Amino acid sequence: MNLKQLINLILDHPELSNARIGRLSRSSTRTVYRYRKLLQDVSLSAAERSDEELLRAKFNRPRHVPAGKTPIDWSQTRAVLCTPNVTVRDAWEQYRASRPLPHVGYSRFRRQVRARFGKVYIVSSPGSGGDALVNGSRS
Repeated sequence: MNLKQLINLILDHPELSNARIGRLSRSSTRTVYRYRKLLQDVSLSAAERSDEELLRAKFNRPRHVPAGKTPIDWSQTRAVLCTPNVTVRDAWEQYRASRPLPHVGYSRFRRQVRARFGKVYIVSSPGSGGDALVNGSRS
């Protein structure tokens, strides 16, 4: 989705429906509705409207993470996953054991590992000499 195009369509053509703007900007009608609602409270200068990174920073704030929840230590997770015969489930169990209030459940942990490292393969023997996480392929 081109956010700059979407914002400009919403501001320059208020007569267009959310569905029409969605088709023109290749985004969903809910996305158009959300940005239209956000733009009601904000005034943008021409310079702000032309800078895609500034628009993303202004409108796409990260979700709040409560202070009591702990984030995943990715270096530790990578080290655990690189050891032979370790699965993602084993890495998640170690993550939970090291942090009393885990930030994520197993399914979200699994999705985040896949997004960060790609597909994880199990190295079955210590003599394989490879890193299980390199480019999501067996080494």
